[in-house]
Amino acid sequence: MKNFICMKYLCVSIYILILFLIFPSNIFTQDIDDCGTEKSLRDFLVLGKTSGRPTLSGTVQYIFTANFKIHYTLSGQDATTLAWAESTAVYAEYCWRICDSLGWINPPPDYGEGGDNRYDIYIRHTSIDGYWGAAK
Repeated sequence: MKNFICMKYLCVSIYILILFLIFPSNIFTQDIDDCGTEKSLRDFLVLGKTSGRPTLSGTVQYIFTANFKIHYTLSGQDATTLAWAESTAVYAEYCWRICDSLGWINPPPDYGEGGDNRYDIYIRHTSIDGYWGAAK
């Protein structure tokens, strides 16, 4: 049971870290409608459900690391830069190493979702009225 609880915390920690990597620092400064983060986390942790995989607007490119597959595009509404995608990959692996050094068990694989068993990170445009995210 203790391992299961640790695994839940690791999954939530990685998810939250990814949110901070993707969204700028003004994420908590605006009072706008619920962005769905709370519901998504609850559905994942309690029901084991996910909201599905996003579709990027441009030609999808990938960065593969030992534990992550970064999905990004350099064109279309979801365009980002190669430097941003690479830094996302570096910091995701860094967080994985920290969790591993603390002796936490690895989260379960995603069973081939997104093409393989690496954890998928999608970099995409999610602006709401000019803001990249919000939490209540």
